[in-house]
Amino acid sequence: TGLRVDEDAIGSLLGIGATRVQAVAALRRCGGSLDRAAADLLAVAPQREAARRERKAQSKLGHTADGSFVDPDCLARLTGMGVKEKLAVAALKQTNNDVAAALQAVQTQPAELLLGEEGQSKRAKSKQSSEEPVDELALATLMSMGFDQSKAEEALRAVGGDVDEAVLSLTGTQDEAGAIEAPSSKEDSSRSSSKSSKESSSDSSDSSQS
Repeated sequence: TGLRVDEDAIGSLLGIGATRVQAVAALRRCGGSLDRAAADLLAVAPQREAARRERKAQSKLGHTADGSFVDPDCLARLTGMGVKEKLAVAALKQTNNDVAAALQAVQTQPAELLLGEEGQSKRAKSKQSSEEPVDELALATLMSMGFDQSKAEEALRAVGGDVDEAVLSLTGTQDEAGAIEAPSSKEDSSRSSSKSSKESSSDSSDSSQS
């Protein structure tokens, strides 16, 4: 029951521009308090939007050899020097965002070799996905709410680092468990009612025969 939130409160938060996921997560973080949840959402809205844009840009570029995201700023520096974007991305993946090393790689390595290593980097990334680093601030936020570190890291990786989505992912199982219990009680009640009805019918039949 502590995980359930008031629908009217959710509606109020939707009215200030929050998504349903953000509203539910904020209410859970704030113990169901609408005022605190609204203040929390308004305070972090600019940072959340900036982080969302950054994650979107990084996810398009992919990962470097060590598993971190390709840095858009490093990419901008290389393309500003006249390096084609595709080659710049491949070089940054190879050199773990080292701009100087990436520039040297572009100048000294054939394009086919760089682009071929990019394919290898993608395959390596799929093997390393379970060890992909997560945002430390996001992880600290989830741990401060009482979640286990390993489960919090797994949830953050699954949702691309979004704290609100991770909160819902971590608490969703408990919600589902609570939702499953209710039908069971109704079923027991239905069985009990059916049993009583049969017994009553039997008693009436006996009485009529006598």
